[in-house]
Amino acid sequence: MKNIRKTTLAFILILLFSQYTTPSFAQNTTRFKVNRDYGGIHAIAVPQEFEIFVPAKNLLTHTTSKLKSKTTYVKFDFLTSDGKVKKNLKLSYLKIPLGKADERLKTTKDLLLKRLTTIANAPPEKISTIKISQYDAVIVMTQYDIFSIALVGIINPKSHHSIMAIIYSDLPSDSQSLENILLKSQSMKALNSFKFGRELM
Repeated sequence: MKNIRKTTLAFILILLFSQYTTPSFAQNTTRFKVNRDYGGIHAIAVPQEFEIFVPAKNLLTHTTSKLKSKTTYVKFDFLTSDGKVKKNLKLSYLKIPLGKADERLKTTKDLLLKRLTTIANAPPEKISTIKISQYDAVIVMTQYDIFSIALVGIINPKSHHSIMAIIYSDLPSDSQSLENILLKSQSMKALNSFKFGRELM
């Protein structure tokens, strides 16, 4: 009986372990963490830790020291098989004062619309309230030249230290909707793994 129990227990442990280690998402992504050490190395303030998993294949990562920015933490370029940049994802600091949920959503929307004007000087084609991972977020989408652009404000529920993601994607030749292009992109898949860590400042 003891041997049967040990064998059964071992099988259960192997099964549980395989469930958490074999999914393609885990195997085909790389973990990127922004913490106190990252801030020290790249000379950028990190008031709030966070991490994200991004597709590892054909990925080019630009750290904040390469970007020469005091508010942008990282930019990920997703390359085609011939090495061309077709999509990218940029993560920057965004301050959203604490308050009621609806007030924070409105503040986030207003900040994203202001930023969109600076980037594309184009009106938004769609504004939505969504969930990124487990967090409330606002997404503002538009088309600019040959690109689709989405600004995503990820609201930190415990702090005013939040994150703005900027997604660029080339427009395909078929007639997909702007929302379909962006929400099914590599960048959005990566964002859905986003997680806030400790508050540092």
